[in-house]
Parts: sequence; C-alpha cells; structure tokens
Amino acid sequence: MPVMWSTAPLPLSDEDKAVIGGLPERWLRMDLMSQVAVLEVGRLLRSLGHLDTTGKIKKDLSCALIIGSRYGSLTTDLQYAASLADGIEFASPALFGYTLPNIAPAEAACHYGITGPVFALLDKEPRVAAHTEAKRWRQYLGPDALIIYGELDVTPAPQKPAITAFFHLLTSP
Repeated sequence: MPVMWSTAPLPLSDEDKAVIGGLPERWLRMDLMSQVAVLEVGRLLRSLGHLDTTGKIKKDLSCALIIGSRYGSLTTDLQYAASLADGIEFASPALFGYTLPNIAPAEAACHYGITGPVFALLDKEPRVAAHTEAKRWRQYLGPDALIIYGELDVTPAPQKPAITAFFHLLTSP
C-alpha cells in the first residue's frame, strides 16, 4: 500500500489572510512550501511597512528574495512520487509544477511584485548561506534595495511536515 502524503492547504487565520491580502489564484494548487513562502514573506514586508495599499512592494523599492533550505522541495517531490503509485497516467501535474525549490520564492515574488533576484539555494546551514548570498548581492543592488533572506524548510513526514521559516531584511551593506 503506498504512503499517502498530506496535500491539504495551509490553514490560515484571519490575521494570516490580512497579511496575504487576496489569496493568489493558485493558492489551492500550491505546495506547502510555496504557501508558507507567500505567508512569511508577506508577514515580514507588511510588518516593516514595505507594501502599498494593493499589497505589492512599493513602486520605488528594488527588492530581492533569497531563500536558504536544507531540503528544498523534497516534501513535494515525495508527494509527487506517491502520486505515481498507480502508474504514470495518475501522476499529479499540480504537484509536478512544484518539484523545484525555486518555485516557492517565485510564488512569493509574484504575489508581492518582487522583481529583483529571486531564488532558493540548498545548504546544510541555510540561514547562513542565504545571509551570505544576500550580502553578496548588496553590491549589485545598492544600499537602498530591500534584500529579504532567510530559511524555509518543509521537512518531509507522512502525516504532518514540520515547517521552519525565518525571514529577515538585510539592513546594512
């Protein structure tokens, strides 16, 4: 009998919904890592006052998003593999679209209008690696750019994956 992986959407409180604003069109198709990225990046940007009235990055701000991860999209990869249990014709195209670690930051970037460098990197020390990469990008983006960096992991587990999400704003060159 194949292992069944949970694909339920992230439960959102009223406060979470206010942070996100309008749910992205693909919200119910997004993997958990992407949903967490949208929520947590929004939480940081809103708390620091960097979103306009439409919920997008203020027009005069240059912004980048760098996510460090230990596992990347592994949880989604395993969910996709489980969808193959009854044959290739039953493979989930919705899950397949999220089997790359860069998709999660891309979903957050699209939702908030982040147009600078946006990517995920895999490392044993994801927060340190993301911070190092953010500092490296500072020289190219300038001192006034918003550079969001942090750690995002959805640790694989058959019942309920563990979520780690810490995002920061690089504030000094």
